[in-house]
Amino acid sequence: MNRTADQEVIGGLSGPQPATWITLMILAAMALYPLAAFDVFGESTLALYGSSIAAYGLAIILFFGIPTLVFFDRWLLVRVGCIGALLLGLSLADQANRMDMIVRWGMISLTGIFCGWMTYSGKRAIRTYVIGLLFILVLTIIEFGPKWHDMMQAIAQIGSDHVKDIETTMTMGGSSAATVARYTEAWQEIVNIVVRLLPASTILNPIMQFTVGFLWFSGVTVRGVNGDSGVRPFAEWRSPFGLAIPLVAALLARLTGGEAAKLIADNCLMILALFYCVTGLALMEHGFRRMGLPKGMRFAAYLLLFLLQIAGFFLTALLGFIDSFVDWRARAAAKNTVDN
Repeated sequence: MNRTADQEVIGGLSGPQPATWITLMILAAMALYPLAAFDVFGESTLALYGSSIAAYGLAIILFFGIPTLVFFDRWLLVRVGCIGALLLGLSLADQANRMDMIVRWGMISLTGIFCGWMTYSGKRAIRTYVIGLLFILVLTIIEFGPKWHDMMQAIAQIGSDHVKDIETTMTMGGSSAATVARYTEAWQEIVNIVVRLLPASTILNPIMQFTVGFLWFSGVTVRGVNGDSGVRPFAEWRSPFGLAIPLVAALLARLTGGEAAKLIADNCLMILALFYCVTGLALMEHGFRRMGLPKGMRFAAYLLLFLLQIAGFFLTALLGFIDSFVDWRARAAAKNTVDN
């Protein structure tokens, strides 16, 4: 750690360590998160959507902010803020939701404290991220696992009602029976997929929040102090070969297991596919840069992938999976070394 006691720079801003406005933003996020998480702003549709969006954004700020306070030894603020937010959340939550508040806030605060302490201790960013990720995965399953069945049934019912509304509207509009059947079957298939992959979506949400917050913490706080975030450039990201073990296990469960095993396998495959997709995009970015493609052409290529939708997603994920054991970038670097 190239960090001194009087270091005052965060992201190029001079001031107290950390900068006063950053400290105030973090403390405000701690106070506002329990309010947004428990919908105290009203029960209208607009208020509920607004609270959900606010809670999502505040969690990202906290995954950045709590490690930042720990990194700068602001333990008094960490203790007061985390305990105060927990007590506020418990006072707002009813009896049935208090355990959810403890688990949810514990996931954010403890993961943030851990990441800040690991970074302060000079541990590698990738090691810190992976351990934090596993911690979030476990606590998310603890929080949502018992609820998945009821949540899936509720969403399935809402989806079925929506499909019936579409069928009624199209029939009253004079559409043919064949057209109505085709559209309703397509919508019902979408509903079935959403319901089936609901566990994966509830896991991926906090993972995305943590990832964005961690990259923000590394890119602003750590880079501002040490001159290096410790995170490799995006074009160098690669999935570890070890992910092939849960991938193979999920595929075997999908092919040979019962309905429950297949459901678990589908959600595991979805989560793994997202990681492989991200590293597949990183490999593509590396290739585009080596070819010297201008930004406009790179944007067009990514737009084409987006327009391919499911096919583009799985094609990119397949690329990331193959690279996890082929490692084309290392081969190219070795070849350049030999040639030079």
